[in-house]
Amino acid sequence: MKKLLLIGGGLVLVALAAAFCIGPYSSFAKSDDSEWKEPCLKTARNFILNDFCDFAQDKEFSTDNLSKNAQKLQQFVKDKRAMNLYRCEVVGRKYVLEKATFEDEKFIANGDGTYDVTMFVDFSFYDGKEHASVCNPYKVHFVIEEGVPKVLAAMADDTGASWLIDGAYGNTTHKLDYGWQLPGKKNKKAAAPYDLEKAKKELKAELEAPPWPGGKEEG
Repeated sequence: MKKLLLIGGGLVLVALAAAFCIGPYSSFAKSDDSEWKEPCLKTARNFILNDFCDFAQDKEFSTDNLSKNAQKLQQFVKDKRAMNLYRCEVVGRKYVLEKATFEDEKFIANGDGTYDVTMFVDFSFYDGKEHASVCNPYKVHFVIEEGVPKVLAAMADDTGASWLIDGAYGNTTHKLDYGWQLPGKKNKKAAAPYDLEKAKKELKAELEAPPWPGGKEEG
């Protein structure tokens, strides 16, 4: 009986020791992802505001936030800016940002060492002389390179992205699918889901079209 009790006690001690070891390990495992939350959020805000949104219209942009493999995203940013500048030329007005407020920010650990940040940005701005505001969603995909979060892909449902990809505001880009930007065999030779020059023509035709129903009045 004593032997059984000793064996049983030994099993209890082993179980407690295992629980003690597993507990801290689980905590550390969880903290591995959580430690990237604030760095990713900070980088996402910087990237969106200074490089990616409709109000980032400078010809040059910083690649400091971008992954070394973000070539498709880099081209998308350039084309998105070109689309916005063209819109300004066609309508004869330019967006001037007054204030940007980041809202509903979410950090997502994808379980494969990559992370997503989603958020809405409420922009107050001047469209020519008129004061306006708009709230747009953004999704930014991160990889960790040399201990730093870097943007590998991104999508938005703002004016530049939706005109470039959909030919009209808010049709498909609200799904915020950045998959075509990711590196890999299936995307290596894949073309971007838009044509910049075609998008420009569609934008001009849409803005120059007569108001609905258009044409001459009946009777």
